[in-house]
Amino acid sequence: MPAEDMAIKWKNVSDIISIFSKIIFISCLSIYYNRKFFKSTNKIKFFSSFLGPYLIVTSIFFVIPKIF
Repeated sequence: MPAEDMAIKWKNVSDIISIFSKIIFISCLSIYYNRKFFKSTNKIKFFSSFLGPYLIVTSIFFVIPKIF
């Protein structure tokens, strides 16, 4: 049974890592496209201020069910 427990733990950890990697990927894309479309850094900060809390809230809803 220890191998099964270890496999379950690794699956949970890999799910969490994949969620965080998606969050990082989305945030990097948003920064890239903001710099491409908006030449002003104030607009980038404005967009990031809305994107940050959204990413945190959505990550909580995706991470907590995977842990439990």
